[in-house]
Amino acid sequence: MSVTGWIVGLFILLILIGIVVLAAREEEREKMEWQAFVDQNDCHVVEVKDAQSGTSIGPTIGFDGKLSMSTQTVWLAAQECWLCSNGVRYWKKAGMAVDRLKVR
Repeated sequence: MSVTGWIVGLFILLILIGIVVLAAREEEREKMEWQAFVDQNDCHVVEVKDAQSGTSIGPTIGFDGKLSMSTQTVWLAAQECWLCSNGVRYWKKAGMAVDRLKVR
């Protein structure tokens, strides 16, 4: 591999690492905002949905225009339903905040 190839590969790797770091920071920011909302609005978990996944087989059309059979797997993260003092229920990914009532 040439020096140019190594530089391009390293550049792509650095970009991917940067994207992962930014995504982690964004998720942490969302968690902090949701925890602040939970604390301010006296929210409590009232229902929990476990993670789910399903696989199906069906026809697909490839980039070459040919019809083929393929599998698709769909995964849904576990969710919690929060009931807040404003009477509204919010469904969030499990683990986004701590229910202070359960901690006591």
